[in-house]
Amino acid sequence: MPVNVKKAPSKSRSHNDSSSLERDEQSEDRLRWVASRGCFTLVPFSLLPKEEILVGEPCFVSYVPNFLNLADADDVFRRLRDEVPWKRVEDDYGVQDRLTAYWGDPGCVFAYVGIQCQPEPWHPAAEKVRDKLNATLGTRHGANPITACLCNNYEDKAGKIDWHFDEMRAHGPAQLVVSVTLGSARRIYLKPRDGKGDDEVISQLLEPGSAFIMAAETQDHFLHSLPLEPGAGQRIALTFRSIVPGWEEKYGTTRTGLCTDGK
Repeated sequence: MPVNVKKAPSKSRSHNDSSSLERDEQSEDRLRWVASRGCFTLVPFSLLPKEEILVGEPCFVSYVPNFLNLADADDVFRRLRDEVPWKRVEDDYGVQDRLTAYWGDPGCVFAYVGIQCQPEPWHPAAEKVRDKLNATLGTRHGANPITACLCNNYEDKAGKIDWHFDEMRAHGPAQLVVSVTLGSARRIYLKPRDGKGDDEVISQLLEPGSAFIMAAETQDHFLHSLPLEPGAGQRIALTFRSIVPGWEEKYGTTRTGLCTDGK
C-alpha cells in the first residue's frame, strides 16, 4: 500500500520561532532541530560538520554527508569489491538478498536471526574507516567504541532488505550502528515499530561517502528498510557496530522475532 513518505529536508530551519533558534545557538546542552518531527531536542554533544538529526530522543538517528570524500570513498569501494571473499548466507528467513563479510576485534561475535558471525581480521581499508569513525565520534554515544563491521554488498540492480530492526543485545551502552555508503546511492526508510507510522515514513538518500548513524533506543522504536528501487546500482555498506567483546560467549541466547540486519 502506498505510504506518505516524509523526506528528511536538507535545510530544516525554516521555522519562524526565532526565540527557539536563539536558544539553539546559546544553550549549553545544544538544542538541535529534528528534521523528521519538526521540533527541537537536547543533544549534549557537538555535531559533526553538516550532520543532520532525523530522529531525536530517546532515539538518535542522523545523517552525515561526505564523511568520506568521494575519492576516498571510491578507493575503498573498489578495494572491497575486488578483494573481499564475499559470501551469501542463509538466516532464519531464507537466503539473504545480498553478499556479506564480517570483520571485528577479537571476541566481537555478532549473532542475529540464526547466524553467528565470527570476526575475521579487519580488511585494511575498512579498518581505516573504522579508526576515522572512532576518532571522530569519540565516546559521544557511550563508552564502547566501534569494534566490528558487517559489510553488505548490494549488487547492481539487485539486493534489498525488508522492514526490520537490528539485533542490539551485544552492542553495549552505545547501541551504535554507523552505515557508511560506498558505490551507488540508495534510499533508506524508517517508520515506528508500533505500527502507527505507516502513513508517514522517514526517507533519506544515502549518498556515496555518507554516514548514517543510529544509536540510543532507535532499534526499540523504529524499523528500517532498504528496498530495491529502479536504477539502483551496486552499493557496499560498511555497517560499523559497537559490539562488546565476549558478550555473546558469556550471555548469548537464541532469540526469535522480526529482526534482520543491514543498512
